[in-house]
Amino acid sequence: MKIQFTVDPDNIVAFSEILESEELKNEIVGTTEEDLLLIDVYYSRDKREAIESLEDLAESDD
Repeated sequence: MKIQFTVDPDNIVAFSEILESEELKNEIVGTTEEDLLLIDVYYSRDKREAIESLEDLAESDD
């Protein structure tokens, strides 16, 4: 499965540490007008906890 995150550059180190420790395939696909990073993350169902941790670091659409 694939999910896209919008990540503030201030959070990228913590975000990337989770990606690395969980061995999640990912790709930076662009930036927003606010200079946030758009990152696609590919995962399997057994990585749901890691995805939730990434969601905590990502920007909310609210």
